[in-house]
Parts: sequence; structure tokens; C-alpha cells
Amino acid sequence: MFRWSERGGYDWQLIDRAEDATEVVLGATLAYGMLDEPVADYGTLQLVGGQIRAELGRPTELAGGGVSVPEGMVEISQDTLTFAVRGRPDVAVSTWRRLAGYFQGTVPADLADPHPVDTFGWTRDAAFRSGMNSFTVSLLDLPPIVVAAEKVDRLRRHLDPSAGRVRSAFFTTDESLVGVEAFAAPPDDPRQQSIPAPGRARGAATPGSLGAPLGPVQFTAVVPRTRTGLAAGLALRTHFAEALTSVGGTDPGTGCVIHEFGADRWITVACEGVPAPQHRDRAIARTLAAPIADARLTAVILEVEQLSESQWARNRRVLGLPEDDEALTVPGVRNALGAALNTVHITSLLGPDDRSVSVLPGYPELMPELPEERGQKFSSWLAHSALSGGPSTVRLGDRTLLTDVPAETLGEPAERNVIDLDAVAVIIEHSPTNLAIFDASGRGVDVDTGQLRRGGKLKELLDRRLAGVPRIRLTEQPEQSEPTPEQRRTTSTKRRYVIGAIIAAVAFSAVISIGIVQSATRARPVTARVAEGQTVELASGTALTASGIETRADGQDLIVSTSVRICAGGDLNAARGTDPAVQRAVGPANFALHSQDGMAGERTDGGGPQLVATTLPEGECADGDLTYRIRDTGSPLAFSYSNPFGDDVVWYDQ
Repeated sequence: MFRWSERGGYDWQLIDRAEDATEVVLGATLAYGMLDEPVADYGTLQLVGGQIRAELGRPTELAGGGVSVPEGMVEISQDTLTFAVRGRPDVAVSTWRRLAGYFQGTVPADLADPHPVDTFGWTRDAAFRSGMNSFTVSLLDLPPIVVAAEKVDRLRRHLDPSAGRVRSAFFTTDESLVGVEAFAAPPDDPRQQSIPAPGRARGAATPGSLGAPLGPVQFTAVVPRTRTGLAAGLALRTHFAEALTSVGGTDPGTGCVIHEFGADRWITVACEGVPAPQHRDRAIARTLAAPIADARLTAVILEVEQLSESQWARNRRVLGLPEDDEALTVPGVRNALGAALNTVHITSLLGPDDRSVSVLPGYPELMPELPEERGQKFSSWLAHSALSGGPSTVRLGDRTLLTDVPAETLGEPAERNVIDLDAVAVIIEHSPTNLAIFDASGRGVDVDTGQLRRGGKLKELLDRRLAGVPRIRLTEQPEQSEPTPEQRRTTSTKRRYVIGAIIAAVAFSAVISIGIVQSATRARPVTARVAEGQTVELASGTALTASGIETRADGQDLIVSTSVRICAGGDLNAARGTDPAVQRAVGPANFALHSQDGMAGERTDGGGPQLVATTLPEGECADGDLTYRIRDTGSPLAFSYSNPFGDDVVWYDQ
């Protein structure tokens, strides 16, 4: 439960805390997220988020001697930024005032790693619905990029609540901290100037299909950002899971991912396993056509009513949306579900021309067709360029840029990608010659002019044609050198698993992430589906990272290695009978490799020093490799972690 008040020019939300809680939470939510950051500034918000977390977690000297280290929490969402400190009341206040100095420039900002963005989705659909923005770019799971220091400083000042440029609301779990002096009242109250946030996921609300590789995402829809809308989204999940079970005999772990887009919610229905295409299509058709029973809608209403609403209510307030006080009813959810069906986008098999090759009746291809152009042809230096992992030919036309990648194996179809040069939205520079170019519809091509005959000419033409297009430069740009045959083979083999770079990166979660305050007041198992390289923090503060997933062929099998890093948090405060050290105890048995068609990997020797079983003291880290052998079926790979407490983390190989 929570209640609102107004103090010092700001809205304050007082949230009930657990009776046995000895620490307090003090935080703020700002109406600025990844959707608000222009592509040209991509990465800036994550760096500011990293600096905020560093400030919130800085040790504080106590009046009676010693120090206290509070916990800093940051959540970068699609349209909001939330940050909070948890600790002793006096330490929380001291930290909060120091954070105000950071925003106002009186406290120097230390260098900090970018704060991870843990929201993922269907990249092409995100671009189609909301355009190319930093949220859409974040789904490409880029390595670290170059961000100018002046951009970070400018955004820091822009987000200062006391400047009044961005609407904000404060929250706490301690009534004595409501209205604590730290941020001065803004000169111009943004609450009086802001207008309600519009729906931001309806750029292409027409029902239809978009091409995508066979994978976890089944379809998406748009619902209102209300409890009724959320219930409708969960009803879609339930209805599809039942349809899959009916036509295929089993449900491969159906869930939905929730993204907040202003007055909209973008719902992605996904499966942990990949259902058979024939079962999937029948199940989708049944979901979209057959009515859902009242009992099922009643069940999802109960599910929504059990979820905490404090963060949702705070997000709505800073976005200028009215309070969501409408009662949840079966007719209301059924009406919202009917409206959602008119916004459904279905994943359909991607053809060699970068368009769908099969669609359900009534859900036509949405991707606009580009003209066929011969254009100027640029060919690879390598006679068998499949070994290089790059295109064999590139064609530059008046309107389009097209790449042809030959098949890796005789009899397989070639890969053809094409973009609209009149609508290029972003260029990602892997190196001065190696570019990934995306248009506003989410179509992308990879072009390395250094591997093409007359590549210098093509680079000159592209630079001239695409002058003014935002460029994102990766921090690591090694010298280009001729790859060895083994490197070529590894690149070629791994290419089949790169389902995220151009078309669709996805992470699966059961329902919705827990709010920042709820995760701070009680320990719960964490369920996370993220891209490799992302760090996941468990309830005790233990942080897990799986990165550098490398794949090489060995006959009919693949040898897959990954590097794991575990940094131990404290003991777990959970139900009686749970080992407090469960999240600090780690070993190979906690991890597994599997493909999305059900194949499981077997541990084998190889790679670097292998991870060994250990129980880490709080604050210490362990690093190690894990190597597996798995049958090469061409299905995307995933690497997972679990423990007896119920934590369930999956890293997708991007």
C-alpha cells in the first residue's frame, strides 16, 4: 500500500514497508527513459545511470566512527528512470543529499561502467511500432561504445529534478523522510506544464506479420497502460498457452514480456522452448479467433490484483497519466482483449529476401517492399566469401543497399538483406570500414568495405549518401587483419546463432519485473532472460555474468565455451529452511547449455581454466570457463543458471 502527499514542490509517495525491516528506501522516478534518448546519444543514459549507482553506493562515515555502505539501485526503463538508496535512515539521507550535489555539479562524478539495460524485445517490431530510438538500438546488444563526456554532463544537468526540465516524483518507506531537504523546488513546476504521455507503441497498430527467425517470440500486441490492459495481455499469454497444449500436447513455457510505452504497454508473447511451426500457427490462429472463457479472465484478474502497484502508480504520475482506479472486471478485460487483437503482429518465417515467406490469413506482411535495383556491384576479395562471414556481393542502388551472403553449406539458401537508403536511422561502426547500417523499419545490413574490391569507392559513396546519419562507434576497434581458416570457420559457424544482431533479440520473463522497492524489502527468486554479457543480480546481491560464448564445429557437434564471473553478495534473507549461503555457493552443477530445440550440452574439457565448485565469502569474486559438447542442429543456443532457492537465469547467445 502507499499514499501520496506534496512537499517542497514535489510529489512524494510513502510506501508501506515490512514490519521487520530495519533499513529504509529513499528514491525518485523521472519521466525519462530509453525511448526519450535520441539515437545519436545512445549510451549516455546508461553512463549517467552508472554514475548515479556509484554515488548511491558510496561508503558513508558514521558520527560515532566507522563507515556504512548503503545499497544503490537504478532501473532504466523505456520511459522512466528510477533510482533509490537503501540503508540506515541517517546514511540514506546523507547519500541522498550527496546525490543532489552530483546532479547540480557540486559533487564530481567518478568514472563508472554503463548501467545495464535489462529490457529486451523483438527488435524489428519495436522499430516498426516506435521508430529507431535508443530503446530499439539497445535490443541489438552492442558492446561498449564511445560516448562524449559533454553528452554525459549535459544529460546529468537535464535530469536534475530541481531544474524542472523533467517531471519527477520521490518515494520512501519511512514517513520521517518525506520532504527531506536535498533537491530545491524547481523554478517552473513541470507538473503544471507537462501534458499526459501519449501512446508510444502505436506507430503501426495495424494487425499483420513481420519476418523473423524461428525463435522464442510468437507475437506482440498493444494494450493500455492500465491494470485492465495488463490483464488483457496476460489473458493473451494464457489463451495461447492453452491453444498450444491443445494442438501440440504441451506448452513449451509460454509467458509474456511487458514493456511500458507511455500510455501503452507493448506485450510480447514468447516461449522458452520453440514450438513446432505447424503447432504454433494453429495455436495462434485459435488464440486470435476463439473466445476465452470467463474463468480464465477471472484467473488473470486475480493475478494482477496480487501484484504491487506502487511503482506503476508512480510511473503513471510522472508521465502525467490519470490514476488507474477503474475496477477490474471480466467484461472490461474482455473488451481490452478484443482491442488488443487488432494490434497483433505475428512473427513469420523470414525468407531470403528479408520478407515473410508465410503469413496467416488476415495478417499480411507489414514490411514495405523495396524496389529491385541492379545498382553498382562490389564483390568480395575472397572467392568463397562464406568463409569470411561477410557478404559476397554488395549492390548500391539509387534507393537501396543490398548484400548477398552465400550459403555456408551446399544446398542451403543464400542470405539476402536490403535496406532503404532514404530512411537510414543509424550506423554502427565496428571499425572504420566495418559498418552495420539500419533503416527506420529495423532492416539492417553488414558491410565491410575493407573486404570488397573497390571497397574504398563504396565507402566514399556511402559516406556521402549517409552524411548526417547518427553513428555509434564501438570502443574496441582492432586493426583489421586477414582471418585464419579456423577463425573463418568459427565466424561462419556462429553466424547461424546471431538471431539478434539484425532482426530479433529477445529475452523471456514469466510476467513482469518486480518493482525496485519490492525487491529491496523481501528476498524472492530471480527469473531473468538476458543476452550474453549482461549481469544479473540476485536477491542477496550476488552478481552473475556469462560472456564470450564461443562456438566451433567438431564433426556433427559443436564445442561451446563461455566465461562465467560470480561476485558474492551477502547471506540470503528468505524463508526458514533456505540455506543463507545458497547464492554464494556456485559450481559447474549450477550451469547448463541447451539449444532451443531441446538438445542438452555435456560438460567437456577445453577452453581456459574451468570453473570449480566453491562457496564465496561476501564481496569476493570467482572467474572460470565452462565448456560443453552439443549436437549441431542449427538451433539457437542458451546458457542457464539455477540454484535450490529457485533463481533461474538464461543468457541467450547473440
